[in-house]
Amino acid sequence: MKKILKRIVILLFLLTASSSIEEEKQAKNEEKEDISDVFVATTEWQEIKKGQAVPAGLHYRINLQTGLKEAKLMEEGQDKEEANVQVVDVKGYGHSDRRGAINKSTKVFTRQELREMLKKIKDESPEQSIPPLLTVLNEGSKNNSIEKSKSSSTLSDLRSMLTFHADVEIMLQRLEILVNPESTVDDMLRSLDDLEYIVHQIDNARDFDVLGGLVVIVQLLNHSNNDIICGAALVLGSAAQSNPEVQKLALSYNALPTLLSLLSPSSSSSLVHRRALYALSATLRGQVEMISTFLTEYDGINILSQLAATTDSETVLVKIITLITDLLASLEENGITISDIQDRLYINDWCDRTVAVLTESKSSTSLEKCVLLINKLLNVCHYGNQYNLLLKISKEWIRDEREKELIEIINNILYNVKTSSKKEL
Repeated sequence: MKKILKRIVILLFLLTASSSIEEEKQAKNEEKEDISDVFVATTEWQEIKKGQAVPAGLHYRINLQTGLKEAKLMEEGQDKEEANVQVVDVKGYGHSDRRGAINKSTKVFTRQELREMLKKIKDESPEQSIPPLLTVLNEGSKNNSIEKSKSSSTLSDLRSMLTFHADVEIMLQRLEILVNPESTVDDMLRSLDDLEYIVHQIDNARDFDVLGGLVVIVQLLNHSNNDIICGAALVLGSAAQSNPEVQKLALSYNALPTLLSLLSPSSSSSLVHRRALYALSATLRGQVEMISTFLTEYDGINILSQLAATTDSETVLVKIITLITDLLASLEENGITISDIQDRLYINDWCDRTVAVLTESKSSTSLEKCVLLINKLLNVCHYGNQYNLLLKISKEWIRDEREKELIEIINNILYNVKTSSKKEL
């Protein structure tokens, strides 16, 4: 398998594509996206618009001819982990089993049985890569090494399983495109776009790893094309979100140093920074041991601070603020002291940086994220000069009926600022 992955990496590095002026314009336009644009699901199918953040635990439907993606809430009582992606109107895949009609003569397999079968194939044939596996599944075994290690009945059963698990077959097809050196950039981007929605589902993300997908995605973060890097980061973030098992797997594939390399102020575009921060946040969230590694061994605060000091994008800055706040909260929730990290944030000018966002930003979302970090820095930063501004924001939030927790946090800040000011007098 290591030899195959090395070959994949070499092939991926050979794929070169220069960013055109239009791509730069598109990146600038995406920079203007509303960072709070989140898909709101109902019980009816609704189109997922480009750029919308999609929560986990929904039904998804993808039209592979038109590219239309839709989602809706699951029915009451349905297990979120068993929610599937439904494939519609796929040219060449019109047999009834994929359209919901069950062929009673065909054995029905559970998702766990499918996963075990895939693991068996993966373990027994480490020399096989994704393309030949897909060929075997779709056309029957033509590879002697596979036939020697597995009976034809095993492959037949697996093909039958895929009749009822079209999402797994889609993942295999998309992975074949991603590791094929002859695939165009557009084909790879479409594949990454499809995978981003499919791996939102917890079980799909686990199956994606069994297929070798997470390894491929982490390798794609080193691609020469920024758009492909961004697409890979979105897939990684979607798979890791609220999925501890996938988080640990991704980190074991060296996702952390790879993502950190993308945060260099001079080496990447603003869009790459945003996507890398999204994937980094989704991968680290709740992983206390790896958070500690990120902060100590990789000097994560310094890396984030350097990017914050050089970026012209408020969106990137707010994502950094959000990530730092989440990391501090995760450590506190697990009884780990954050005083050393607070000191490092102080040294790296985060007191002044949060004041700048507080006084200059006109985005309500930016102000909210900034206030949350300020609440974590009260032990090392002095916000006495911002008391009136904080009081104004508090009154506006109360008037606008913001979340109770948010109002409590800013009131706590006001109390601490006022108390500290009296002590100084």
